[in-house]
Amino acid sequence: MTENAIGVTEIRPARPGDAQTIGDIWYRGWRDAHLGNVPDALLAVRTQESFAVRAVQRVGDAVVAVVGGAVAGFVMVVDDEVEQVYVARNHRGSGVAVALLAEAERLVAAGGHGRAWLAVVAGNLRARRFYARNGWEDTGLFAHDAPSDQGPVRVPAHRYVKHLMGPRRAEVHSSASTWRQPAPPAVSPERSALVKAIAERVLAIGTGRLLVGIDGLTASGKTSFGHELAEWISAAGRPVLRASLDDFKKPWKDRHLYDRESGEGYYRNAYDYDVVKCLLLDPCRTPGATSAVLCSIDPLTQQNHAAERTALTSDTVLIVDGVFAFRPEINGYWDFRVWLHVDAELSVQRGAARDQNWAGSEAESIHRNRYLVAEDIYLREVEPLPMADVIVDNSTFASPRILTP
Repeated sequence: MTENAIGVTEIRPARPGDAQTIGDIWYRGWRDAHLGNVPDALLAVRTQESFAVRAVQRVGDAVVAVVGGAVAGFVMVVDDEVEQVYVARNHRGSGVAVALLAEAERLVAAGGHGRAWLAVVAGNLRARRFYARNGWEDTGLFAHDAPSDQGPVRVPAHRYVKHLMGPRRAEVHSSASTWRQPAPPAVSPERSALVKAIAERVLAIGTGRLLVGIDGLTASGKTSFGHELAEWISAAGRPVLRASLDDFKKPWKDRHLYDRESGEGYYRNAYDYDVVKCLLLDPCRTPGATSAVLCSIDPLTQQNHAAERTALTSDTVLIVDGVFAFRPEINGYWDFRVWLHVDAELSVQRGAARDQNWAGSEAESIHRNRYLVAEDIYLREVEPLPMADVIVDNSTFASPRILTP
């Protein structure tokens, strides 16, 4: 799924506040598909009010597609059945239904089912053609009992099925660095849906090697986001390499050769871009290369890992996080760029709390007077935000928001 192709900004679990919009889309879509195709007894009970009530009752079963900040369609999945797929009239034919159907198939497979099914009334030829185009098989007519307050209404319908072959999860290869943070647990459906949507945008770029750069202020959550993105991409069957620019800094023993402790010195001198290109980015960008290095020098132990190589495949996805990732020295390598937004003060407070174990009482001063100053120079000289393919407000970990497509 790509935003440019179909305009979908996000696919996420429905929220209670979506119920009214779901009810409206459901009512209009149902009438467009069923007038003249179902018994009068069912038409009589399928009032606009009935859809509003059912939307409130069923919002927990729904997943919505968001376009331009508004719900554009929804799908409901229960066990192995895809029950409802409806798209607002102004978004039909745009690809929203395809994205929703793909998500429904994923949910059925994630529930442990090898086959999904759905019912389509016999006269709904438009829907039947849509499902056939998307790999669903018409297994014939059956008597479908449509629920209503007055009891089930029998409707002739076609049963469509699709066999789901879920990809085998691929490996995520991580850096040997002791600075590496663990992958965070899932904290909310909203966050999972957002990361998944971005993973789908990355995967939609192509089946060859892909390089993803994740940038943002210090302590904006880049490493955690990279880990989460890696999990979704590996679940799709693509092998992932995880690296951090912090593992490609110049050795601390050489700090007397240059200023690295002032804000400007840190920005100009801390990172060894020639090394990161030679050991990591150039191999990943070169089709014939078979391995790359995920860590040059461990930032904490200063151990050199440059001889430790990790295998590359033709479909490897490299995910690199780090401040200054969009600097001119390396910006041209990325196929997809993510910027994580937090404000400057939150960056300082998060970073100081994180680094108490090694910086002690100096942690806040280091973040405010070194890292933040360096990042101000970067923002002023490079202007990295317009380069991003997506900007995510990561201020609240459980409730991230996409700020731009």
